[in-house]
Amino acid sequence: MHRESEPAYLPWAKWISVAAHLAVAGLACSLFVFAAPLADDYCTPANPQSLFDYVANLYRTWSGRWFSHGIERFVLTHVDFTQAYGLLTAALSLLCAAGVWVVARSVFRRSVSPWLVGSLSCSFVVVFWCLHPSLGQGFYWFTGAVEYQLVVALSLGLLAALLSETVAVSRGVVRALLVLGLSLLAFLITGMHELFAAMLCLVLAVGAAVAFRIQHRNRWLWVIVLVAGVAGFCFAAAAPGNLVRSASFAGDTDWLLALWLAFWQAIKAATKWAFDLKLLAATVVFLVDPRIRAARPDWLNPAAPWKWIVALTWLALLAVGFAVPSFAMGQEMPGRALGGIFLVFLLGWFLTLFVWTRDLRLPAGIENRDLRKIASACLLLLSLSIVTTGNARHAIHDLTHTAPAWKRAMVERYELIRDGARGGIVVISVPPAPPRPRTFFQGPADITSDWKDWKNGCMAGFFDVPAVRVSEQ
Repeated sequence: MHRESEPAYLPWAKWISVAAHLAVAGLACSLFVFAAPLADDYCTPANPQSLFDYVANLYRTWSGRWFSHGIERFVLTHVDFTQAYGLLTAALSLLCAAGVWVVARSVFRRSVSPWLVGSLSCSFVVVFWCLHPSLGQGFYWFTGAVEYQLVVALSLGLLAALLSETVAVSRGVVRALLVLGLSLLAFLITGMHELFAAMLCLVLAVGAAVAFRIQHRNRWLWVIVLVAGVAGFCFAAAAPGNLVRSASFAGDTDWLLALWLAFWQAIKAATKWAFDLKLLAATVVFLVDPRIRAARPDWLNPAAPWKWIVALTWLALLAVGFAVPSFAMGQEMPGRALGGIFLVFLLGWFLTLFVWTRDLRLPAGIENRDLRKIASACLLLLSLSIVTTGNARHAIHDLTHTAPAWKRAMVERYELIRDGARGGIVVISVPPAPPRPRTFFQGPADITSDWKDWKNGCMAGFFDVPAVRVSEQ
């Protein structure tokens, strides 16, 4: 048994790890300073319709993600995002981190200290950032962060509330308000993205079934929230715009090809994620930490086969995650979708490992001090890898080379457009942008030399000028 006074790692490994995590967090936060809006961000506030008409029109003509569209429209029309874009994207990432923390606290309950829960949550977010398939689409692009990161964060908050002991013991008016609020939240979340709506409904269905099996006090609350989530999913899935959007990608779906595409993407992504050095090192540290090995939260009772419930639910979520985009798009999914699925993969990875290792005992001859050395070595490996490989390495290059020049060019572009508007220029020309930082969205999201291009039209509409174009010189 681990004693609280006994350190889990050697001192040098602990402090190197703290320094490495702070360094990566500093890199991630520094990039927010240089983030700038892209095409979709300009199109949303440039539309002259009211909020309701805007969301209703997109529901009919493009997508059933009505709540995401509403959030994007409301925020981007009430904030000067040419000045506060970094703060907006940083706030969404902070909400994602908060979602990880609340669900970690619900999983561990009182079996580990709050300090350890916070440390694990921070380390999880750092590993997630380092391994993210497309930082630019998932962290530093407002539209992508709302639809592929905020939706998961809110889902985690909903699940944490359903697992909360406070909700379970509530009564009377407080109970009624909680039921109403959580049901409304489920309905709203399922209106953010059809893929994650399907995932959430699957988790709620499993949770309701388990709650009835173990006769949990929240079992009827799980059912009510499930009904609300399914209703929200059906409303989003029934949007006429989904057919329009799907046709723009895939046309007539070849089901056999889509099935193969889903399988191929799943195998390629899962092998890349599971065998990454950073995740392997983090996994060993997680498994051998004596405080985590000693954790036995009260929900892990023999009334339900938790090992199989957690593992099979996780695999089912991944199957849905890779199948739905493949059948809907008929092509390889974009990095932002892959990043959302990766977050689900990472959460399920550690939760499955935690559940399956509760009954394991140390082999004869191995003591805690041996595991302490192993954990310290892996913690050192994790620290070195998160700083020197993958996204951190690209971020260092961007911060020292491309990001300052690119952000400076964007700010100068805004001033040129505003000056041109004051001077009455009909077609405002701006210089070509320098190379975009590698960690930012690399899609065709910048304006062109053709003032009739849709991206140019969105930027012109946002700045309320007749036309904008990139000069050919």
